[in-house]
Amino acid sequence: MPVPSGLSQTSDNYARLQAAMADGGFSLPAGVFPVSRALVAPVACTLEGENSYRSVLKMTSSAQPAISMTDGARLTIKGVGLTGTGITGTAPGLQILRQANPSTFGLLLDDVVIQQFGGDGINAVEANLIVSSLRRVTCENLGGFGFNVTGVPGGAAGTSVAFTSCFATACAKSAYRLQKMNYSRFDACAADACGTGYVLEDCQGIGFTASGTEGIAATGTDMHSDGTSFRVDGCTGIDFGDACWTYGNSHLVLRVSGGSVNVRGHITENSPLPAAAGAVMVDSGSQYGG
Repeated sequence: MPVPSGLSQTSDNYARLQAAMADGGFSLPAGVFPVSRALVAPVACTLEGENSYRSVLKMTSSAQPAISMTDGARLTIKGVGLTGTGITGTAPGLQILRQANPSTFGLLLDDVVIQQFGGDGINAVEANLIVSSLRRVTCENLGGFGFNVTGVPGGAAGTSVAFTSCFATACAKSAYRLQKMNYSRFDACAADACGTGYVLEDCQGIGFTASGTEGIAATGTDMHSDGTSFRVDGCTGIDFGDACWTYGNSHLVLRVSGGSVNVRGHITENSPLPAAAGAVMVDSGSQYGG
């Protein structure tokens, strides 16, 4: 991908970068490059940097995401960091929207860091992601969720999304929230110091391998902030295998609720805090196979 000419580390780069993005994407050299407005990604767009801590887009407005895509597909971001203005406002770092299309196809993130936004790191609410991969993505120091990915309530479910070696830390709400998502996976993912760890709502066929949490602590009282490490609500066919783990748990390791069934696997608890409420809570009407 070409490097846009005339980039500045002291003044706004929105016009240059948006023009390059409209042409299919760009390469971002090392440096911190301010942008005043959200860069809007078209279909089949690629952003490439040297790595996520060297090639950084710095959003200067707390009211907009750094990158936004609506009814798009095949967005690739590699080796790029997205930094906001701090935990103010409600804007996410990366916003994936869907209006007319039935789904959002082919999101590929690799070596991406999203930090210091008042909203979510990745907000893909009702984006209905399918056939997508998030690898080595870090979402940190956020006022909302780390990863917020949902299908359409009462409509289609997202499918075939892989989270591999992802990390969420210091998020006010859940590190990972999946709602109405089916046959997807978490492999070697981590959640630290967030309001909750992994929250699955109305999902089917979600598998975990060697994923865990550390230091999850309540920031509120709902399922996205009550300090629970793993929450399964209204789901079917959730498999934690035998290699998931939690350290310094402050509330529950696992809560199964909302009529969830066919939930199985084992989560190892290491060094729970004195305030921990217990390992597993299964609500009436739900089932957990252990």
